[in-house]
Amino acid sequence: MVPRHRLLERQVGKHLKRIEKLEPELGEFLEAVNSAYFQSDDDRALMERSLELSSQELMQANAELRAVFRAFPDVVYLWVDPRGEIVQHSEGAERIAPLAGERLLRSSLYEVLEPGLAGQFREMVDKVLAGAVQGGLEFSQGQGTEEAYYEVRAAQVVRGQIILIIRDVTERKQAEQALQEVLEGLERLVEERTAKLRESEETFRKISAHAHDGIIMLDNTGMVSFWNQAAETIFGFSSDEIEGLGLEAIFADPEAWRLHREGYGSFQATG
Repeated sequence: MVPRHRLLERQVGKHLKRIEKLEPELGEFLEAVNSAYFQSDDDRALMERSLELSSQELMQANAELRAVFRAFPDVVYLWVDPRGEIVQHSEGAERIAPLAGERLLRSSLYEVLEPGLAGQFREMVDKVLAGAVQGGLEFSQGQGTEEAYYEVRAAQVVRGQIILIIRDVTERKQAEQALQEVLEGLERLVEERTAKLRESEETFRKISAHAHDGIIMLDNTGMVSFWNQAAETIFGFSSDEIEGLGLEAIFADPEAWRLHREGYGSFQATG
């Protein structure tokens, strides 16, 4: 005999006689109700077990998330709803300059922040809620040596729930600024040295233009790179004709050219 659910037994005892004495059709109906009661109990037990596991998994996920952010003290997170209310935040969120001194939990992010910055956060969150994969912004607080820089990333973790990751990037920004200052200093130095070099070259050209001796300059490959007016007079070639050519063009005697090559090679090797 199939056991009867306690709720069915209670109702039968209250309103009817024993089930065995009822009409067969009514008895079959009550047996179906009995089975439905037991099935409902099984479904409820399964649901409770599922909720218990979901709750445990959520607690575990939250614990893991907090552990991750504790390992990175320069990073905090805020969990906000579509209205911007902070429903959860990591330890140390109050250390972030624009949030300092505020009671964050259940507060409106847009009321905690100063109006200009709140507008930037609201725009970023609205974009993510509208379907953007993620949003981001950078901002700074303070002035001079007290200025702090922050980087924010936003993502929708569940429908209507936004997580904001805020990272203090002050050291990185300061390093970037210091590097930029060094690069700008080097550029100025190069410009100054280049200007002085051009000035020296111009002075040399003016002096050599009035020299009575032929002055010839060769590059590293032995090609003529400079040829003054005296050299033009002595050898009969203009600077336009000879620059970029080797000196073999002016040596009529092959032996003289050979001696020049040997001497120039030795000069290049030893200075």
